[in-house]
Amino acid sequence: MKPDILKRETVYQGKFVTIRHDTINLDGKEYIREVVESGNGVLIAAITDKNQIVLVKQYRHNHGQVYEVPAGAIKPGETPLQAAKRELKEEAGITAKRWQLMSTHHNGIHNEGLNYFFLAQNLSFHQPALDSDETIHGFEPVNFGQANKLMEQHKIPDLRNRACIWRAQLLLSPRN
Repeated sequence: MKPDILKRETVYQGKFVTIRHDTINLDGKEYIREVVESGNGVLIAAITDKNQIVLVKQYRHNHGQVYEVPAGAIKPGETPLQAAKRELKEEAGITAKRWQLMSTHHNGIHNEGLNYFFLAQNLSFHQPALDSDETIHGFEPVNFGQANKLMEQHKIPDLRNRACIWRAQLLLSPRN
């Protein structure tokens, strides 16, 4: 059952997220729910011909130097696939001939944005063209065992990145 929204109030407006309070009526009772409005994004599991996943090294304010899959926001007018191709080229200087949508899901239970996980294969390597506000320090192809170790060491702290890597592992693992 979808509740009636009685009131929406923006309590914070940032560059990447907006936080609002929704007053809702559910089963005759009023509740206030916090909602994070964030844009839709893409995450790319770029797989080399040696079955390695490409991770970018990036500085994140809350975590320091981390590893992530190439990722970014979908710009207005872009399809998820167009955004994935652009982000892979910008962040790692990589183009791919083969693309597969692996998953689409919400960012979180209190978020409105969607994530699109893509698998990119048949890669070609070029010069990255970073956005001016990005702090990427190169990229590194690693095997899935190394990626799992980086997760255990909290060098891949973000659950969305972990989920993208795990999804790629599942798709690429030999079936019994």
